[in-house]
Amino acid sequence: MIEYIQKIYIDQKVRDRPITRMVLENWSGEVLFIDQVEELLQEWRKEPNTITASKRRLLIRDHKGEMLKPCPCTPKHICCNYYVFNFMTNCPLDCSYCIMQTYLNQPAIILYANADELLKHAGVFFKAHPKRFFRVGTGELTDSLALDGLTHFSSIIIPFFARQSNAMLELKTKTTCVDNLLNINAHDKIVVSWSINPQKIIDSDEPGTATLTERLESAKACQEAGYHIGFHFDPLIYYQTWEDDYKEVVDMIFSYVGSDNILWISLGALRFNPSLKPVIESRFPQSLLPFGELIPGMDNKLRYVKSIRLDLFQKMIRYIREHSPHISIYLCMESPQVWARSKITLDSRISSSGY
Repeated sequence: MIEYIQKIYIDQKVRDRPITRMVLENWSGEVLFIDQVEELLQEWRKEPNTITASKRRLLIRDHKGEMLKPCPCTPKHICCNYYVFNFMTNCPLDCSYCIMQTYLNQPAIILYANADELLKHAGVFFKAHPKRFFRVGTGELTDSLALDGLTHFSSIIIPFFARQSNAMLELKTKTTCVDNLLNINAHDKIVVSWSINPQKIIDSDEPGTATLTERLESAKACQEAGYHIGFHFDPLIYYQTWEDDYKEVVDMIFSYVGSDNILWISLGALRFNPSLKPVIESRFPQSLLPFGELIPGMDNKLRYVKSIRLDLFQKMIRYIREHSPHISIYLCMESPQVWARSKITLDSRISSSGY
């Protein structure tokens, strides 16, 4: 997805960092070195169409503070004890339902030049808790691999997690950007996962992403290279032909990837803050997402009514179980009542990541 970036901006303070040098080695376009990062960000925020523009420029700077944090769980909903390592914020992809359109006021994709150094702090944290096992992902505020052809950050973070005795890394993507992974020795502490939806939803609400077939072909390649594989149906979208469409997707998954290689599959129904609704309506007029049967939930996010969510989860679980009774399935940001009525419990292998 390097082709989506039009210009790279680099804080003068980080021009000699290893990550910065790697980016420059892989980039042939325009580069601007800057002295006043905050002032530039403020100027960008004044521009019209900031969201669209933000996905076409990359800013490289340092991150202040820790990068490794617990995933922000929703109150009164079950937490799967996931941790996130945000080496980058914002994303070149442009999904209609992306929370970053309102959650972050970032007028650029920001790559943190000191991410490799902050990994060392994460290692100290893991060692300080030897009796815990950490499941860590990099896909909360960005796509884990969309710019990996430019940053090669996978060549830093995969070997790091391969050395950890009590931590596992998940790289989550909607792309085919796995070339670097195929040239790294796979390790049982690494999971490569794909966010999945029917092609109809990819076409209408996930512009710039890989097709469903392309994602599954990439998953097959990573499986053959020795990686664990994961899939995330999040968000699940409720529409007239959803049952047939999602069953077809599940069937396709198992035609490409062996069930023994799939470590987990998550299910999460469409949900978003009310402030995102007018953004979707304005930026994605073709999308039907804002017009579903959505009501405010316990977390004040707009969600499908419980009966619809249960219908989505129960049928998806059945589709998956028809192929494999053993794969770990979990729900994302759902209440204990919905978990119980979906007839699944939080797998200890997910909550403790005890692989």
